[in-house]
Amino acid sequence: MRQKRLILLLALGLVLAVPGSGQIASGTVSGRVVERISNRPIGGAEIRIFDRRQTVAAMTMTDERGEYRLELPPGSYTGQVGGPGLATQSIGQSGGQPIGLITVTSGYNSIYNIRLDVRLAEVVADILALATMKNAAKCDT
Repeated sequence: MRQKRLILLLALGLVLAVPGSGQIASGTVSGRVVERISNRPIGGAEIRIFDRRQTVAAMTMTDERGEYRLELPPGSYTGQVGGPGLATQSIGQSGGQPIGLITVTSGYNSIYNIRLDVRLAEVVADILALATMKNAAKCDT
């Protein structure tokens, strides 16, 4: 009787020790960030995903193709994308209008592609700085 109880406890321990049992599998959020007018990929854009308490749950940068990918536990999140020279936009918006939360489902990939505006003021400032440098170079010669 004692030996049966020991075997049963060992078997139960093995079942409970199996990796992944009782764990919540994650899902992914991925997509591509492009410039709204030209449709060119935007590398270096910062993607932030927030939980319900508005705490940063995950963060990454887009690659040179404008692509990003994050792994998160299942749930509902909000997100934001932006960076230097980029308009900040909430993920889950289209044309500035909210379309809902980011939903992460265990074992699935949720795709959120984003079209961003380049901040015109910063582009103009860069053009003016470049023109000033060219004019200064002409004066030096």
